[in-house]
Amino acid sequence: MSEIKKTIGENIRFERQQRNMSLEDLAEILGITPGFLGLVERGHRGTDISKLAQIAKVFGVTIDHLTLVRKKNEAKKVKEANDPVENKKSTVYSMVFDLDIKELEFIIQVVRSLKQLR
Repeated sequence: MSEIKKTIGENIRFERQQRNMSLEDLAEILGITPGFLGLVERGHRGTDISKLAQIAKVFGVTIDHLTLVRKKNEAKKVKEANDPVENKKSTVYSMVFDLDIKELEFIIQVVRSLKQLR
């Protein structure tokens, strides 16, 4: 297993967990199987640059951010600084950013209905 695959995989897992996203949720957004994503996160498989760019876009980071080696205490500080509400919003955005207008209108109707139930 190459070090770069391991680093990228660890960073993808870190970013996913920071957003309280399940492996299955991220895999669905990316259009890949959870098993393949698990192999990537563990550094056993690589992925092409277009998929890496898609992952970076989902997380709102750059590709080079996914290739950086993190220090253990840096990861802890980032985790402590994250806002759970913002993480949930980021997850929702990631799931809807490529929907067409009819799908977006449907999502808006669902959210409005949910708000009325409160």
